[in-house]
Amino acid sequence: MKVAHIGLPKCASTFLQLTYLSKLTEDFYSTQPPFKWPKELRFVYSMNMEVEQYYQSVNWVNNKITSIGKEKLNIRLDKIYQTYRKQVAIFADITRNKNELLISSEGLYGINKHVNKLQMRLLKEASIGKIILIIRNQVDWMNSFWKQLIIKEDRFYMQIKPENIFCFDYNDLGFESNWLDYVKNIYSIYKKEEVLVIPYELLINNPNEFFNEINKFIGIRHDFIPDYLERINVSKKQNIYSGTKIDMLPFTQKNIFIRKLARKVMNLDPKLKGLLERTEDLNYLNEMDRQIEGIFSEKNKRLGKLIGRDLSRFNYY
Repeated sequence: MKVAHIGLPKCASTFLQLTYLSKLTEDFYSTQPPFKWPKELRFVYSMNMEVEQYYQSVNWVNNKITSIGKEKLNIRLDKIYQTYRKQVAIFADITRNKNELLISSEGLYGINKHVNKLQMRLLKEASIGKIILIIRNQVDWMNSFWKQLIIKEDRFYMQIKPENIFCFDYNDLGFESNWLDYVKNIYSIYKKEEVLVIPYELLINNPNEFFNEINKFIGIRHDFIPDYLERINVSKKQNIYSGTKIDMLPFTQKNIFIRKLARKVMNLDPKLKGLLERTEDLNYLNEMDRQIEGIFSEKNKRLGKLIGRDLSRFNYY
């Protein structure tokens, strides 16, 4: 077996990497510490970083990408793809005699559909024979991922609302979440029987069925199931953003390292913390659930038919 688990983020990836996937074979590679990631597959960093930097350069809150800008971005992504074709060929060659190989990275799903398709091509050229994609109801996924990016990691600063950071029908900017398009991409490169699209909700509702299905798909010779009661990298329950009063300065807003340094310094002294700390309750997502459901309901019905699953049992529509 040569299998790639490609995410999604906030679909138990860290838990699966640490307690399950890494136990299935000695030849396991992951972008999740403490594991190693092959240098020949570093396109996963290059492509997503290219898109993320472009989104920031045009300002996330504008919600607009010009057709010229998008074309230039895709040209740069295509160049990265061509550059790494030689690297993945090397990876395919050095792993040619390995009967079991498993790689896992959230970034492999790709920020947008174009990145996803290019990365699937590179995985195919790297001799990866099977793909595992774990999907999640868009309402829950956006809630969890937005809290991770904004509240926990403070990656883009709190002013970026969910409707800006996620790509909806009315804008081309942000993390895409139409899983139907992603699966169509993957099916255009891999045969349907080479792809497992499995809902994150199945892990929550019926862990034994979830793991047995992956075990069967991978083709392992035993029915290994991890301790699924263990919780790792749990999403925050509250929408409380905790920062400093200097966050509002222009140079601080744009620099995550300065913001982190300011928090570190502030937390050294309780008096300083009382002087500089600023918290805010961000309730954006609570107001958007119905809108998100309306956008993706019909798409999810078509997705269910395509992958042969009744997604209505998990409230996808």
